[in-house]
Amino acid sequence: MNPKQYFVIDTNVLISAVLFKNSKARQALNKAQNIGKVLISSSVLLELEDVLFRTKFDKYVTQFERRFFLSNFLKTVKFVEVREIIKICRDPKDNKILALAVDGKAKFIITGDQDLLSHIIL
Repeated sequence: MNPKQYFVIDTNVLISAVLFKNSKARQALNKAQNIGKVLISSSVLLELEDVLFRTKFDKYVTQFERRFFLSNFLKTVKFVEVREIIKICRDPKDNKILALAVDGKAKFIITGDQDLLSHIIL
């Protein structure tokens, strides 16, 4: 594994990866974990936990399956202390994804959010 292959995965992609095991989101997560390291910050983790355990997802996966996923996922990620303050996204929640990518020196951001994608400079 090349230690410079850092990935930031948006919460919506992680949620889809948990809910739908054969989804493109799950494939993207697996690929990122296989070829690099997924970065996470405390604020992204808080959002993930908040969304992941909403009762509306009970019909897709059990609480146990979500806890199991989260437990295993957290064993594989690299925690980053985010110091960067970014305020360019229309949705303020998206700023933390960009800040994590900057402070973690991520090479890739995996997201389906078109607004967030519009702020990524290649």
